[in-house]
Amino acid sequence: MASIIFDASTLISLSDTCNAGVLRFLQKHIDGKFYITPGVQNEIIGHPMGIRKYEASALRLKNLLDDGVLQLLDTPNLQAETKKVLTLTNNLFYVHGRPLQLVQLGEAECVAAFAGAKLGAIAMDEKTTRLLIENPRKLLEPISSEYRSHLEVRHESMEEWRAYCNGIRVIRSSELLAIAAEKGYFSSYRANAKEAAISSIYAVRHAGLSITEREIKEYENKILG
Repeated sequence: MASIIFDASTLISLSDTCNAGVLRFLQKHIDGKFYITPGVQNEIIGHPMGIRKYEASALRLKNLLDDGVLQLLDTPNLQAETKKVLTLTNNLFYVHGRPLQLVQLGEAECVAAFAGAKLGAIAMDEKTTRLLIENPRKLLEPISSEYRSHLEVRHESMEEWRAYCNGIRVIRSSELLAIAAEKGYFSSYRANAKEAAISSIYAVRHAGLSITEREIKEYENKILG
């Protein structure tokens, strides 16, 4: 596995379900680094620190950053490239003549960082931006259903965005957990190792990961053999 740039959504899913240790484990078992951008750092550590409800999760992730498991990636052109991503993504759909804002700063930074560095994947649990990268036309149905006849699609911007995303691979927390299971992360559970792995995938689902029952069954079949 090559280096990965992490969006806040995947890190929060893992941390909130007490699976942040997966990243520490995987760092020792793969050939690659784990990066975050300044915007993501603020989302997972800066903003939630001091808010009791979220502080425990933030502290877990801060430890990973302090220990070098997560590394800050701030390339010279990141700000300019991020602005380009935001301009592209937030001009794909218009409602009542106004652009629909779909992508936040941290997510845009991840896409921009991928474009400017030699990375293997973006780790992202957040559904909207993930679909924008993988297949933006899949968003048409839910957005059209919400806004009905008031939705306008800018097809020229859509084609430009699809070209920009060409070659980007997106993975989710469930895939990281499955890889960790294959490499023995859950072995401390002894006879219950496989059940622990599957339970962890269900846990990140309930923490916000968008994953279908069919996909979970595929993971179960793979892990249980």
